[in-house]
Formats: sequence, structure tokens, C-alpha cells
Amino acid sequence: IGNNNHKPKPLMRAWRCHGSTHREMMEKLASAGIVKAPINIQALLSVDRRNYVMNEDDAYTDSPQPIGYGATISAPHMHAHVLEDLLPPLIRASKKYPTKPLSILDVGCGSGYLT
Repeated sequence: IGNNNHKPKPLMRAWRCHGSTHREMMEKLASAGIVKAPINIQALLSVDRRNYVMNEDDAYTDSPQPIGYGATISAPHMHAHVLEDLLPPLIRASKKYPTKPLSILDVGCGSGYLT
């Protein structure tokens, strides 16, 4: 109300976090606030999604992609959400048991990208 000289920043939706490169896609996920923790950003940057999809042209599209046998690799924003949700309990566990190495069992039959 009144004189509004500034416009609100438009929301960046997950399905719009496509990139022409792996880094660009991750930067868009970060700028959208989907992946926040630096350790998660670094983890996602260290594994190129192109190595897990059938069609390399669609590797950096933020949508599920076929990987064969009727299975898909989840959209990158879903992987980012999982990592963000896993981080707090992992931090708590590492503080509670500082001398024990942490292990995670990823049971699934997907691409292995998140692992």
C-alpha cells in the first residue's frame, strides 16, 4: 500500500532449476533456497548427474529422468531436499558419538546418485 518502489523477488520453483551445466543447476537450486548447507552443496557438486542419466541432453533438467528398466532418477531438487533433511540428525549423531564414524545404509533400487 502506498508507494511501493521495490518489487518482491519472484519465487524460484524447483521445477525451474534447470541448468546448461551441472554447476548452473546446483547454483539455481541454492539460489532457490532448496539446498542451503554448504556441505550439501559441495556433495551435490561433486557428483555429476550426467553420469546417471540415459540422455545426457536432459542431465541438468530438474525433473525425473529414465535410467532404464522402467526406473527413473529423481529430480535434483528431491535429492537436495533429502540431503537437507538428513543433515540435522547426522550432526546430532556425530556430536552424541564423536568417536564413532557415521554410516548410512541407502536401501533402494535406483541409480545410486544420492548415495
